[in-house]
Amino acid sequence: MVELETTVATEFPQFPKLPAELRLLIWRFALPHRVFEIRRETVSIKQDGEADVTKELDHDAWRIRNSDLVAVLLAQPALRSVCREARKYASQTGSWKCVGSRPRGNGGVIRLKTWFDPSTDTLCFDDSAFQNVPARPTERNGLSIEHPNNPAVTRFYFASSPASPICISLAALAGAPGKFFVEQWKRKRGFWSGVPQYQFYHDSILMHLGRSPKVYEIFGRGTDMCHTLLVDARDHGKLRQLRKLYVDESDPVFYQRRVADWLEDITNPDEGYVQQSFKDLKDIWLKGQEDVPSSALVLSPDRASIQMRSLIDPGAVLHTIQKFDHAHDWCKETVKTMPDMQLVVHFRLCITNHDKDCDQKTKSLEN
Repeated sequence: MVELETTVATEFPQFPKLPAELRLLIWRFALPHRVFEIRRETVSIKQDGEADVTKELDHDAWRIRNSDLVAVLLAQPALRSVCREARKYASQTGSWKCVGSRPRGNGGVIRLKTWFDPSTDTLCFDDSAFQNVPARPTERNGLSIEHPNNPAVTRFYFASSPASPICISLAALAGAPGKFFVEQWKRKRGFWSGVPQYQFYHDSILMHLGRSPKVYEIFGRGTDMCHTLLVDARDHGKLRQLRKLYVDESDPVFYQRRVADWLEDITNPDEGYVQQSFKDLKDIWLKGQEDVPSSALVLSPDRASIQMRSLIDPGAVLHTIQKFDHAHDWCKETVKTMPDMQLVVHFRLCITNHDKDCDQKTKSLEN
C-alpha cells in the first residue's frame, strides 16, 4: 500500500489569472470582522487643568487610557498589505478615524487613529459612554448635538454610508439614555438611521488570557486581531468553546469558577437566559416612552369584571429598570414598536498578554 503525503499549498501563482469578479469576492471574504468599542475612557473630553492640545483637530477630544478595560485601536487589515488591488478594495469602505490626541514634547499633537470599516466592523457602545446623554436632545438635520460626545454624532462619524451594525449594552439603555434611544427610533433617523443590524448584550466577560494558538483561533492574530467578540446568545457551540478556552487558558490569578459556571448555565436548552434578557429589554423600552400610564383598566382573570391595575411592579430588574405587566394591551402595542434586536454575549480579551506575566512569576519563584 502506497502512503501519500499530505501537502498544504502556501502559494497560488494562478490567482492573478482569475476573473476580476472572483478575485474581488475573495478579497471581500478576506476582510476581518471586528468590533470597535466606544467607552467613557475613549470619548471623555479634556479634564480641568489639562492643556488644550486638540484645537487644530476637527473632532472631539477623545482619550485612550492605560487600562484593561479601554477600547483597543484597530489596525489596518492585513489585506491592505497584500497587493495594490487588495489595498484598493479594502480602502473602498474602510478608512482611518481619528479618535484622540495627546501632546508631543515640542508642543505638537500626536493623533490617535483606528481603522474602521462599516461594511464589516461593528460599533459597540457600553453603558459608560452614555452618562452625558441629555434627556431632551437638541436636533439638527436628524442628529442630536447638544453634547459633543453624543452617541448619535459618534455613530455618524464612524458609520456613515454604508452604516455599520450597532451593539449596545442593556445597561446603556437605562434611565435618560433609554428615552434618548426611544425618541431617536421614533424619528427613524439620528442614531438608528441606516443601521443594518441591531444587537444588545446583557453581560460582559473580561478574559485574562495569554496569546496561545487557541486564543488566536477565536480572536484573530496580527493586524486582524480583535479584542472584543460578540457571540449570538443562541450559538451554544461557540459559547461552550469560549467557556473551555476560559477554563483552559485563563491566568490562574484571575480565573473565577463562577464565570465558567455562568457560561455553562446560559447554554441551557430552555433558553431562560435569552427569555429573561429580552424581557428586560422590553421593560427598558416601555419605561423609555414619553407617556407611561401608571395604571389602567383590565379584565379580571375570570373576565367577569373590570379592575384598575398598575402596569409597573415596584421591583427593579436592572439599575432603575422596572417590571411591567407585559400582558396588558398598552404594553403589547408599545413593544411592537421596538427595533428587532439580536441578543449577544460580550467577551473582551484583556490587552495584557498573561503568558508573559506567568513566565515572569515562574522565574521569580525559581530564583
